[in-house]
Amino acid sequence: MMRKRALLAGSNNLGDTMVPLGGVILLALIGTAILLGLLSAQIERNADAYLHRVVNGALLRERAAVGDAVMASARWDDAVGHVYGDFDRQWAESNLATEVADSYVLDVRGRTIWSAAGSELPRRARRLPLDQALDLPVLHELMTALPQSHRAALDERKAVVRFVRLQGQATILGVRAITPWKDVAHLPSGDVRYLVLTKPIDAKLLADMSRTNQLPLRWNVGTTGDTENGIRVKDVTGRVLGQVEWRRSSAGAKALRQIMPAVAIIVLTFLAMSGWLAWRLMAAHRALRKQVQLSRDAESEARSAAEQASKALVQAEAARQALAASADQVAAEERRHQEELRRNGRVIAEALERSMALLVTQLFETAAALEHSADDTMRTIDEQQRHVDTVTARARDTAGSAQAIAATIDDLTASIGAFTGTAYDIRESAASASGQSAAAHHANDNLRRHVGSVNEATKLIAEITGQTNLLALNATIEAARAGEAGRGFVVVANEVKALAAQTAQTTREIQARADGIEQAAEQTFALVGSVDTVLASLVETIGAAASSAQQQLASVEDIQRVSRSVALDAGATNQAVDAISHALRHSAQAAAATRAQGAAVRQGVEQVQAEFGRLIEALKAA
Repeated sequence: MMRKRALLAGSNNLGDTMVPLGGVILLALIGTAILLGLLSAQIERNADAYLHRVVNGALLRERAAVGDAVMASARWDDAVGHVYGDFDRQWAESNLATEVADSYVLDVRGRTIWSAAGSELPRRARRLPLDQALDLPVLHELMTALPQSHRAALDERKAVVRFVRLQGQATILGVRAITPWKDVAHLPSGDVRYLVLTKPIDAKLLADMSRTNQLPLRWNVGTTGDTENGIRVKDVTGRVLGQVEWRRSSAGAKALRQIMPAVAIIVLTFLAMSGWLAWRLMAAHRALRKQVQLSRDAESEARSAAEQASKALVQAEAARQALAASADQVAAEERRHQEELRRNGRVIAEALERSMALLVTQLFETAAALEHSADDTMRTIDEQQRHVDTVTARARDTAGSAQAIAATIDDLTASIGAFTGTAYDIRESAASASGQSAAAHHANDNLRRHVGSVNEATKLIAEITGQTNLLALNATIEAARAGEAGRGFVVVANEVKALAAQTAQTTREIQARADGIEQAAEQTFALVGSVDTVLASLVETIGAAASSAQQQLASVEDIQRVSRSVALDAGATNQAVDAISHALRHSAQAAAATRAQGAAVRQGVEQVQAEFGRLIEALKAA
C-alpha cells in the first residue's frame, strides 16, 4: 500500500521533471544564440585586426621601400665622387632623381644643396627647400638621428625613415649619408652630405596599396576618427598627420548568414527531439496515473469480494454446524428408538417366559404398546423430516452461495489477471522509453566525441601554428644573414609570425568555445542519465506492482479453492441430509409396518382368546 502511494505521489510530480528539462532546453537555445553572436563579433574583430595588420604592413612596406631606395642610391661609390667636393648637378639629375619620389641632398646642418621633383608626382605651385618645408622640431630630430662622420655613416646599415608633413602633405621621408659601398680607403673629406627621398601619401599611393592588398583605402586628413577601421599616421613629435581608413569588416555577419540554415536545422532538430522526449514523459505519466487508478479500483473490488467471501464462509460454517447438530439429534433419536424397541422386545420375551397364562394379556398389552410406539415414532419421524427439509434447503442455499462466491472470485481472478497483463504492458512501454533515453544518452556521447575531435583539430592547428612561427623565425634569421638582399623577406617573415600568433589566439578561443559546448553536452548527458534513472525506477515500480497483483491473484485463487471446497462440502452435506431423509422415510415405513403388525397381533390375540374361551368353555363345559 505504501509503495502504491509513493508511486501515485511520483506520478503527480511530473512538473519536477519537466521544469528542469525545459530549463536545460532554454539554456541550450540561449547559449547557442549567445555563442553565435560572440562568434560573429569575434570573427569581425579578427577580420578588423587582420585588416589593421595588412594596412599597417602595407605602410611599413612603403616605408621600407623608401628606405631601400635611399639606401641603394646613398651607398654608391660613383655618388661619392660627384656629390662631395664640387657638386655635379647634371649627374645628380640623371642618377639621383627618381620618378616616384622627390630627391634632396642636404649638408650636415640640414640645408638643401640640391633637389629634384619626381616625374610621376603632382607638381606643386612652389617647391620649398627641405629645411624650410619641414617643421624645425622634425628637422632637428631628423638631423640628430643621422651620423655626423663618414666612418659612422659607413657603418650605418639602414636608412632613417620618418612620417612627416611636407608643405601640408603627409609624406614618407627617407634619408641616409652618402658613402662608398664598402671601401674605407675612398671615404670623402669634409662634412657629411645626405641623400633624402620623399614620397607623398596621396591618392596614387593609396590606390597602389588598395590594388596590392585588394582592400579599398582612403586618406582622412582629420585628427579624429575610428581607430578600429583606420591607422593614424604620426610624425616624430606625436602629431597626427592623417589616417588611412578602410570599410569595416562584415565577415562575422556574412559567416552567420551562411551557417544560419545549418543552425536552423540543428535548432529545429533539437526542439523536435526535446518535444518528443517531453511527449514521451507525459505519455508515461498519463499511463502511470491510469494504471494507479485501475489498481485502486481493482483493490476496492478485491476488498469487497473478500468481505463477501468472508460473510459467505461464516454463513456456510453456521449452516454446517446446524446440519451437524441436526444429524447428531437424529442419530440420538434413532439410537433411543432402537433401544426402546430392544427393551420392549426383552419385556415381551420375559413376559412370554414368565407365564403362558399371561400370554393373551401381554399380547394385548404388547399390541397396544406397538400401536402407541408406532404412533410416537411416526410423529417423531414427521418432526425430524421437517427438520431435515429445513437443513436441506439451507444446504442448497449454502451450495448456491458458495457457487456464487466461486463465480465472483472467478471474475475477480480475471480482473486481476487483466490488471497484471496491463501492468506488464506498461512495464514494457516504460522499458521502451528507457531504451529511447539510452539512445539519447548514446547521441549525447557521440556529441562529446565530436567535440573531442574539434579539440584534437584545434590542437593540430596549434601545432601547425607553432611550426609556422618556427619557420618564420628561421626565415627571419636566414634573411638577416642575407643582409640587404633579404630585407624585404624579413618583412614577409614578420607578417607570417604575426599571422601565426593571431591564428594561435583564434585557435585558443575556438578551443574555449569547444570546451563550453563540451560542458553543455556534459550537462545534457547528465540530464539524460537522470531521466534514464527515473525510467528505470518506473520500470522497477511497475514490475513490483505487477508482482503484487500476481500475489493477489494467488491469494484469490486460494480463496477460490476454499470456496469450491465449501461448495463441495455443502454438496456433501446435502447428500448426507438426503440420506438421512431417505432413512427417515424407511423408519416411517417400518413404523407403519410395526403398527400393522400390532393390529395383526391384536387380531391373533382375539382369535387366541376366542379359542381359549371356547377351550375354557369346553373345559368348563367338560
